[in-house]
Amino acid sequence: MKTKILLAVVLLLVVSFTGCTGGYKDGTYKAEAAEYEHGWKDYLVIGVADGKVTVKEFDALNEAGDKKSQDADYRAAMEPVSGTYPEKYIADIISEFQKKGSADKMDTITGATKSTNSFKALLNEALAKAQKGEAKSAAPEDSSK
Repeated sequence: MKTKILLAVVLLLVVSFTGCTGGYKDGTYKAEAAEYEHGWKDYLVIGVADGKVTVKEFDALNEAGDKKSQDADYRAAMEPVSGTYPEKYIADIISEFQKKGSADKMDTITGATKSTNSFKALLNEALAKAQKGEAKSAAPEDSSK
């Protein structure tokens, strides 16, 4: 129940922030999930140049630092069940964002509802940083930005 409420709040905020197209400062911005979920932590890196937002990277890391999109075992387990796998649905999510231009206009990617919602939430966080000019830190362990 908490997850559904949190998701609803996050989606509402995503719609609110992605509707604002101005005020982004040029730079590279990163957002990541607060916790690991099922062994993975999603993250998103965006670039802003002249007010235009581009996705540089969207993926998930396990505690060893391995990317979900490159995990052959994960793909082998997921693809037969859902018809997709991380490398494919990540590309589909990014493509959907590029076509629609904002999170609130994006369709959910079949077989990757949770990842689509995670992308939207992380995009919201990264755009909030872009409005403030809180560019990605060069040192990953520096959480002051």
